Amino acid sequence: MINNIKVYFKQILERFYFLKGPVYFVIILLLTHFAWRYSFEEDIDLSGNPLLFLWGIDVTNFFNAFSMALTKSVYILLHDILGVDVGMLGNTIFSKDSHMVINVVWSCSGIKQMFVFFCIIVFYPGSILRKLWYVPSGLIVIALLNIIRIAMIAYGTKINGAWFDQLHEISKYVFYAIIFLMWVLWEEKIRKNESHA
Repeated sequence: MINNIKVYFKQILERFYFLKGPVYFVIILLLTHFAWRYSFEEDIDLSGNPLLFLWGIDVTNFFNAFSMALTKSVYILLHDILGVDVGMLGNTIFSKDSHMVINVVWSCSGIKQMFVFFCIIVFYPGSILRKLWYVPSGLIVIALLNIIRIAMIAYGTKINGAWFDQLHEISKYVFYAIIFLMWVLWEEKIRKNESHA
């Protein structure tokens, strides 16, 4: 009887073995999401400025500096490269003609998505040597995609201010879809070819 049960469960596991990778991906994704969510705390100082704490440590300056660099990158892409008539003040991209104002805050930084990608690849099976080049490459891709994402939101909002919420919401899901595709690339092309290298 016990042997029959073992055989039955073994057959079920073999039948659904192809889901092992995606299930592992989703588990790591959810764990990193909740780890991120419950590690940060927002507050406001006496002057009304936002503060950000990671496990009780003030990380506001780090995230502000990152947001400023991101804003500058978006400005360079829109204004200097694409020739879009926008201005920049602090961590804000604006357009005088359309009254568009985009404030790039810490949660727009893409650091959470970088953290998620980092954890998915680091905690997923595979060669450490391949992870040493794939993780930094993926982080660069995510940073560049985030610049493009925010530039697209700013440009779309410049065209029609009512589009901000939809563009912002859709772009978050596209971001995670790209992280999933980067994991698929890791799983199907890089990790599975380790035995052939």
